[in-house]
Amino acid sequence: MKKRILALILAAAASCMMCLPLPVSAANAGTGGFQLSESSIGVRVGDYTKLYAYFGSSVDSNVTWSSADGTIASVDSGGTVTGMKIGQTVVTARDGAYSSSCVVNVAYKGIDVSRYQGTIDWSAVKNYGIDFAMIRTGYGSENWSVQTDPYFQTYYNSAKAVGLKIGAYHYSYATSVAMAQAEADFCLHILNGQKLDYPVAFDVEDKSQWGLSTGTLGQIVQAFCSKLQAAGYKTVVYSYYSFYNAHLTSPLVAQYDTWIAHSTDRTDFSPYTMWQYGQRTVPGVSGSCDVDYSFYDYSGNGGGSGGITEPTVPDSTEQSFTCDTTSTYTFGANKTYNYKITTNDTFTPSASSSNPSAISVSYLQRLTDGFL
Repeated sequence: MKKRILALILAAAASCMMCLPLPVSAANAGTGGFQLSESSIGVRVGDYTKLYAYFGSSVDSNVTWSSADGTIASVDSGGTVTGMKIGQTVVTARDGAYSSSCVVNVAYKGIDVSRYQGTIDWSAVKNYGIDFAMIRTGYGSENWSVQTDPYFQTYYNSAKAVGLKIGAYHYSYATSVAMAQAEADFCLHILNGQKLDYPVAFDVEDKSQWGLSTGTLGQIVQAFCSKLQAAGYKTVVYSYYSFYNAHLTSPLVAQYDTWIAHSTDRTDFSPYTMWQYGQRTVPGVSGSCDVDYSFYDYSGNGGGSGGITEPTVPDSTEQSFTCDTTSTYTFGANKTYNYKITTNDTFTPSASSSNPSAISVSYLQRLTDGFL
């Protein structure tokens, strides 16, 4: 996304995490010491890519390879990494006392674009291995003819024609519930009932929103997202790492999926279903553009779903069990229990107790394959 403030523009990187690692002539291979050709890579389920280990500028073939979780990504004796299921793990190469690691993201690969990318060769984007595109609808709501992204419909039609999955995002500078509702109306006007495979993201990061309370921002997020969901669209909240942690902490925000922007090899933000990890050069797009991973199969076309976060159990007195509406469960007194609802639906279910004085129940968190 092109941001309205320079501080939010993610730095461009010299090499592409989506590409195969470079051979011996790799730019980062001659910096000395024991290291891998890549510090972070992306691979789809069933696809593979090769990592190289170096001592200085020379390929080191006397290494032992291992994966922290072989069910997510396996690695053979030659450094070939294969995606097994959606998730994130770490592959490590060792030679004696030396070791070096690479973060492996087994995910769907995406880009997010707006008018600032200009004309895009969507066939080249598809052939490069991109699975989905998040396209800007527009920004704000005051002047619909001016604030509609002039490339939205062209991008939508062209990306769809080559078989890419499509989502959208709307840049917000709402400072009240009324403004957020107006932005939702504007976004729905631009979408015009067109089918999306990925969610509509509410892009909350504008400087005008920095001074708002977490409660107000929660109400703003809910006003926009609830209106989009009522119209039949899945929603996700987008923002950058520090803004999310400082301002988007309301439970009203937590009920929606998260698309986090954090330019790093491995973000410690949790939980999220989508991650904008930086800017890269992508064939078919002039200059660099934002690149993303989705750890959830929003399009529902198989290939696995799930994610890189797991339910948190605070202490040993808590228990987790699968929600079963056909039988009765007896609770122990003064204990907390977690129950999981497994579903591909991104709409947050309601939970209530018929006798709150005896048992209380509340929403805990969103999971990639359901809810706690």
